[in-house]
Amino acid sequence: MLERLDTTKFDASGKKEEVAAEVAKIRGADEHFAKSSQGFANAASSCREFKTHFNEMDKVALLSRDINGFEEMSTSVKKISKQIDSGVLPEMESVHATMSLINEALVFSKMRAQAHVGMPGHYPTKRVTFK
Repeated sequence: MLERLDTTKFDASGKKEEVAAEVAKIRGADEHFAKSSQGFANAASSCREFKTHFNEMDKVALLSRDINGFEEMSTSVKKISKQIDSGVLPEMESVHATMSLINEALVFSKMRAQAHVGMPGHYPTKRVTFK
């Protein structure tokens, strides 16, 4: 949503209505950031709870990586939201850092899913049919 902003409207020549429309876009984006931050925090909590069921170090390590990743993403998104709440656009570096964290989590998840294909509790190697 932030990429759709017309920041030229914030210049001294900007009309109040135009500025208000851009501010509404920012507030809408902030709602998404707040929900995302909470979602990442919930995911970390779920992983932490799930982790208690395992004793094997390799499984615990994988879940620890997920927990840390979700917590980092939650913190990073929350930072963006706080910047918006303070009345300024988030720093581009904050947005890019958050995008990098999310991308890293997606890549790690994909690689792990591919590595575990066919293992119990993971995606099967053969086609599964059901009715």
